[in-house]
Amino acid sequence: MIKKATLLILTTLFLNSKADAQFDSLLFGIARHVETDETYLSTINAETGELNIISPQSISATFMLNSLAVLDPYQDIFYFQDIDQFYSVDLNTGATIAALELTAPFPFYFDYMHFNCADSTIYGLARNADTQQFFLSKLNPTTAEVIIISQEPLEILTMINGLSAIDPFQEIFYIQNFDGLLGIDLNTGEVIADVELTLPLDGYFDLMQYNPENGTFYGVLRTSGNEQLYLSKIDVTDGEVTLISPTSFGSGFWLNALSTIDTYHQIYYLHNYEGLIGLSLETGEVISQSVATVPDTYYFDFMRFYSPSCSTPAIPLASAVRNSANLVSYPNPGQQSIHISFENPESLPHKLQVLNIFGQSVAVYENLTSSSIILDASAWEGGAYYLKLTTPDGNIISGKLHIF
Repeated sequence: MIKKATLLILTTLFLNSKADAQFDSLLFGIARHVETDETYLSTINAETGELNIISPQSISATFMLNSLAVLDPYQDIFYFQDIDQFYSVDLNTGATIAALELTAPFPFYFDYMHFNCADSTIYGLARNADTQQFFLSKLNPTTAEVIIISQEPLEILTMINGLSAIDPFQEIFYIQNFDGLLGIDLNTGEVIADVELTLPLDGYFDLMQYNPENGTFYGVLRTSGNEQLYLSKIDVTDGEVTLISPTSFGSGFWLNALSTIDTYHQIYYLHNYEGLIGLSLETGEVISQSVATVPDTYYFDFMRFYSPSCSTPAIPLASAVRNSANLVSYPNPGQQSIHISFENPESLPHKLQVLNIFGQSVAVYENLTSSSIILDASAWEGGAYYLKLTTPDGNIISGKLHIF
């Protein structure tokens, strides 16, 4: 696991201390050789733009502009899709853990891949290579098997550079459908929302990113002709885009531009052409700008921010926080001290058991007569755990917890 600073009782302090300790190494991506297309896991310094190659040798020697990548902060793995191969790369060493061939029930492409921080699942759209029909799907990273969720094909006429994002709390996959935005249920694969995008200026809305700290979708509004760029946010319930930047922060736009959100400092990063720009999510103003010092022989692609933060009390539907109506864990994901609360108005004895992914008991707490407890997880291995709360009448309430 990547080492973190000590968890403080207040989550805000915890996030800030950890981010300050590793601020220069939290932007990961793929460095791609211009001539050979060899690829290496790398980091880029947000303050200086300096590229640091981590991988001791090339991950892959093939590359497509619509290749995909996601970062799993709980397992410290960078997943990278290249044509029909799926690579797992260790964030610490840059070494390839596995290289597997993607499989699906039909000839396919797997597009718009996203990591859902609430359930640690990789979602995307499987596109039938013969019919060009789309299906919401999920991908098993240990087998590279694509599992189809949608029972019927989705009516999507999207663009290759269309935008997409996941709301982990409402469990919705959003995809741009030309001038509209579709919301797809992660559980059923059915379209549950279809709104038309409305822009305050004539142009396009690109590079949509979800911020789990406030439940807001951000992106860049670029005017026709790419003459002006504005940090913006979109209301996914009605498709309305609102400008945040008081004035344009730049001009010119690269269709292969990169973006990500620093959830610790609330910064939207845009890697456009040769520069790395940091924009305040609150004001939309430029707070950092560096000329990328990537060697002439490399491109930097698939920028992802390392953030195990997923839970926010502002959104009560978050499965990562509220596992059921009677069982709440916070912070989740967490590191050392985890607060567990549940309904117990009559102070009756409850039993709480923590299990690892193999079903082995990690901790047992008997005769809990209060409505909360603080778990000491300092000695636990990073990964997923299951909570099992037994009530006095024998009912069992289950939950899930992530430790990093």
